Amino acid sequence: MVQQLKELEDEYHNEKDTDENILDMQNKTPKSIKILDFVFGAILSLVTIFCGFVVYKILAVPTFGFHFIRVIIGFAFSGLTFGFLITGLLSVLKIKIHFPKFYNQHKFVLLFAVNGLTFSLMSRAVLDLLYHYSISF
Repeated sequence: MVQQLKELEDEYHNEKDTDENILDMQNKTPKSIKILDFVFGAILSLVTIFCGFVVYKILAVPTFGFHFIRVIIGFAFSGLTFGFLITGLLSVLKIKIHFPKFYNQHKFVLLFAVNGLTFSLMSRAVLDLLYHYSISF
């Protein structure tokens, strides 16, 4: 049993990344992950359309002003922050599972990219939401 696992592992590490192997890995992706990717994309699209509609309506009625717009944008960036964090970490997890050699070589770069981009979105969300409590901020 151990010998068979070792042979499979050696065979896996000796394979080249051809188009057939990449398609095979994509076909082995669990359906739950594919469904989660689709649902997140659909929700993100609907939220973007809704936010665009709300901003259009607010700009059409000037009594609300820009204060309300910044709060809505703050909530939109909060949603984007959590969505990007989840999808970024899931992507890194997929890389770790399917390309362990690449993951071990570039682990810190991948995690730094996810954290850096998430932090920039989070800072924008926090600044816009703080504007709700202090207009002079």
